[in-house]
Amino acid sequence: MTPNLGILLLGGIVFALALGLFLGITHLLEKRRVMLEQRLRIPSSGIGSGGVVPTSSQGWAGRLDSAFNRMVEHSGLEVEPAQALAFIALAGMGLAALLFVWRGELWLSVVGLIVGGGGVLLVFVVLRSRYRRQIAEQLPDVLYLMARSLRAGLSLEQAIAMTGEQGAKPLADEFRRCTTQLKLGLAVPTALALIAKRIQLLDFDVFVSTVSLYYAMGGNLAVLLDRLAASIRDRNLFRGHFRTATALSRVTATFIGLMSPLLLLYYALYPPDHVRAFFESPTGWIAVAVAVVLQIIGIVWLYRLMKVEY
Repeated sequence: MTPNLGILLLGGIVFALALGLFLGITHLLEKRRVMLEQRLRIPSSGIGSGGVVPTSSQGWAGRLDSAFNRMVEHSGLEVEPAQALAFIALAGMGLAALLFVWRGELWLSVVGLIVGGGGVLLVFVVLRSRYRRQIAEQLPDVLYLMARSLRAGLSLEQAIAMTGEQGAKPLADEFRRCTTQLKLGLAVPTALALIAKRIQLLDFDVFVSTVSLYYAMGGNLAVLLDRLAASIRDRNLFRGHFRTATALSRVTATFIGLMSPLLLLYYALYPPDHVRAFFESPTGWIAVAVAVVLQIIGIVWLYRLMKVEY
């Protein structure tokens, strides 16, 4: 096996493993999402007759495309998905070309392509996660504001409009979009369900379920919103305490996960003879493949250990 062919094969294996892992996690999250929607009786997508939002089946490509579009939309960078793809491709190709011009080695260009594109994609993922945390932190105050508005004599539609005008971003932007949809004749539960589908936050799903239950059965919505806001605030406080208590563990896990790739990159750039000799034998290629698989498994395992649901 020639070195260039081996490097390309390794890059293809790494890309296939990363893509398979991403698709597997996306599939599991989608199954969990469907289960929660069935339990909360929240519609999923598309506006149907009678103000109901029927479910629509998508293949893995459609789900991947929708997830990427939501990630870009909620990154706060105000870019289109096509522009985000262009940034990822530009970063990957630019770093690959720079490393190839610097060292003239094809395998280093493959590493640059993966690191450059993956780095930009990681930025979008981090910004999306920050957006969801902001929504979760702002939701209790928004629900308290809506409850006070209802006690003051406003209707639910007026309370939603006032929340969009006086609330804090980014949640206020979602309620302003909801107000526009209400003016076009959409029902309140359906408009809120569309927001829930975009942001995909469990606490907001519970809020939509509460409003849907109120429209179906009646009751004191202000009291329900107060109790829901209190429970969401308690969960936010618990998550904040958990993140504080596990901060050192998360930093350690991140350091451990990045240490092996960074050491490999360091030895590839400065004393490349060690790495080149390592890739010249079939045993070395097998060891690299096993190490990559174990590294991915370890990262997923640490991610699951550090994740809390309350």
